[in-house]
Amino acid sequence: MKIQQTKIFALLGIMGLAPMWGGCFKDDIYNEPTEKDGTKPGPVTNVQVKNLNGAATITYTLPKSSNLLYIRAKYKTNDVDTRQTQVSYYSNSIEVNGFAEKKEYEVVLTAVSRGEVESDPVVVKVHPETPIHRLVLPTVHINPDFGGIYVAAENPTREKIGIIVITADKNGEFKPIESKYLTTAEVGFSIRGYESKPRKFGVYVVDRWGNSSDTTFSDVTPLFESLIDKNKFREYALPGDEPSDYTWYLPYLWDGKTEEAEGNGFHTTTVGALPKHITFDMGASYNLSRYKMMHRVTDWMAFSHGNPKRWKLWGTDSKPATNGSFDGWTLIGEYETPPKPSGRPPYDNTAEDIARARQGFEFNIPANTPKVRYIRIQVEETLSGANFWHLMEITFWGQ
Repeated sequence: MKIQQTKIFALLGIMGLAPMWGGCFKDDIYNEPTEKDGTKPGPVTNVQVKNLNGAATITYTLPKSSNLLYIRAKYKTNDVDTRQTQVSYYSNSIEVNGFAEKKEYEVVLTAVSRGEVESDPVVVKVHPETPIHRLVLPTVHINPDFGGIYVAAENPTREKIGIIVITADKNGEFKPIESKYLTTAEVGFSIRGYESKPRKFGVYVVDRWGNSSDTTFSDVTPLFESLIDKNKFREYALPGDEPSDYTWYLPYLWDGKTEEAEGNGFHTTTVGALPKHITFDMGASYNLSRYKMMHRVTDWMAFSHGNPKRWKLWGTDSKPATNGSFDGWTLIGEYETPPKPSGRPPYDNTAEDIARARQGFEFNIPANTPKVRYIRIQVEETLSGANFWHLMEITFWGQ
């Protein structure tokens, strides 16, 4: 299987994120040398080691040298790579990290003067615990999901890791199809877009230092999903539902028109405060797998105005209570629009912001969600803070 080159590219990718995850690998708080003092500082003493996952903390007593500037640690993290870490003389401990395996390594400590003169070396043996990329791998599970797979794993130390998913392309070469970089204790995400046919998927874990685990493979048959027929959708107004306004009626949410130039979408009134919700009938019962929202997008309205920021999606397979209550409804999930690419405030958009908004926003529905027929969308906050909300189109997939 052609996966080695794939791993190299993935490792380069995660290493490229190092600045986002904490910047450089050494402590730069010490001052630059201001003199050429040739006096050799004394070595550190009373060394003690605390082993961690893929790392170790070394404490010591500093030498009584007036010209001391910093302590340097040199060590190999695997059979090839050598790392160097240094901390100022204000600290009596240093962390060495990035070790690829659970085994013994040698760390060479030296005290360095303001004149860049090194002390005699002190060799310290460390024995890191299981590195995080090896700790996470046995917890990885690849399960079938609608139109693809669901990847789950545990990251008990909440360290920064990358989960790389691969599968074979048309030439039989295994290549990444998804890369998730995270620090959460529980890992879980879906990958969709595959036919309901047997396919081999692989997952491996990388850490922030460029170490990579083995790859765990699984033969999975994605669950069948299809586009839900919107011709069956009907408005199902109940007490408490928000009425439409500006001739932007609820049925426009499923008329297939995603651009304002093509027609209207749905728009609530501007009376009262959020949350405001609407209800509709899909015409049949479905196990839903995902849905897509198309916002109202113009050059100034993208990621702003009444486009939803936070909302809840509810569903039920039974005819809803006629009093409009939430009795019998299942909370499918709480969702939020992804951040604007530019990070600019509402109504201040770049071309990239507008292009992203025009693509629409897709959201997964948990695999254990029961079958539903009736849908309720309850918007709790808009992207501009407005007390009204609007959408152009909503589309569902499922079985």
